[in-house]
Order: sequence, then structure tokens, then C-alpha cells
Amino acid sequence: MSEQPYFRSAVACRIVSLDRVKFNDAVASGTYPCAPSTTGGSARLFTEEDLLPLFFFARLTEFGLSTGKAGSMACEIASRVATSKKRSNHITLSYGVSTNVWAMGEKRHAGLGRLIFTVVFHIADVRRIIADGINAAAENA
Repeated sequence: MSEQPYFRSAVACRIVSLDRVKFNDAVASGTYPCAPSTTGGSARLFTEEDLLPLFFFARLTEFGLSTGKAGSMACEIASRVATSKKRSNHITLSYGVSTNVWAMGEKRHAGLGRLIFTVVFHIADVRRIIADGINAAAENA
């Protein structure tokens, strides 16, 4: 059994196509709460699973969300994916007049009111994109 690879912040950001300065600023300000912990003088190391919320963070900030909102949402998405009893291939944010919710699968939740929009992340595809990024980073190392 091989050891799980770890990626330094610069490589992790390159894998998920995230500006490293944006990431560093979000970590320093506390707006990206699911960054792997580190101690002073030590490199921040990401596992492949840590790259999932980082990918979501990158895409949500591209949508124009603030780093604070994107950080909390990215961490929540990754948490729901990790703890879901269902092996759903996607997670959907349903944004309604009354509220908004993250849901695994496509189930419409009561209490949304009229539905305004949805955002769907296809988890299996995101994992493949991350795997491709890891392979590209290994080739360029």
C-alpha cells in the first residue's frame, strides 16, 4: 500500500487553478476555514481530499462570491460530500425566495419558496479534474 501524497500550498493552488495570493489572503483572514492546519515555519500540506473544498472555493470565487462566503460554502460542500450516506454524484445548492440549501442529489426541499436558481457540482467530474491536475503537477515536478 502506497503512502498518500501531500501537496504544498503552491502546488495545491496550481492543481485547482486558484490564485495563490487569493488563497493565502483567505487563510490569513480566516475566510477559508477548512485549510489544512500548520504550525509556524512549517509548510501547509494538502491531501487529495483537501483539494476538493479548495477546488470549490476557487470556482465559487470565480462566480463572484466573496472569499468569506465562498470559503464557508466550499467547506460545507466538502463536509456534506464526506459525510453523506448516499454516494451521490453531485451536490446542488438550491436558492429560493425563502432560503437556500445544499442537498445531495436533486431532491427539492420544502421551505425554499419559489426557486430562483440552482448550482450543481458534479463530484465525480471534479475528482477527475483534480486527479488530472495532480498528474500534470507530477509531470512538471
